[in-house]
Amino acid sequence: HMAQTMLYDILAIRADRTAYYYGAAALWESHSDIVAVLSEHCPALLWTLLDGLMWHSANVEDGKVRVNYYVGELYGNPRKTADAWKSPLGTLVLGEELEVFRHPVIRKLLALKWGAFGRYYFLLKVVWFSLILVFFMAGYLHWHCCAFAPVRLLCGVAAAGTVLWMMRVV
Repeated sequence: HMAQTMLYDILAIRADRTAYYYGAAALWESHSDIVAVLSEHCPALLWTLLDGLMWHSANVEDGKVRVNYYVGELYGNPRKTADAWKSPLGTLVLGEELEVFRHPVIRKLLALKWGAFGRYYFLLKVVWFSLILVFFMAGYLHWHCCAFAPVRLLCGVAAAGTVLWMMRVV
């Protein structure tokens, strides 16, 4: 309970007459590996950490509540962490605590990453594989005609190149 209380206290937003205080930056600065440590030693505290990384407004407008997500450190920075699997999100993916992906902070983070990168690369791969499939089918539907031999060869080379490229990427 002590660690949970400390996380609540550090991640609480406080204010006085001159400024607002929020300890998330200090927490990430002093413990940049906190996600890895919590997921390995105490996965239950991940929810406490993630709860502290979002703020709900007390005001309700048109049945909606404003929520701020503080996901900058969870989002990751390729300049700081070259290996994506060692980033906070990569640590969660490799971890055994799958329920954490139901948390609103993680869902928001995944939605941001999908919108920024995932959707584009997914659609690019779908279009590429569809083109290979169409040309492959066109080349083999007319297998009796020698005019389609270069198309079949091109499809084979494109498919082999794609497999090699995907093995390099993964």
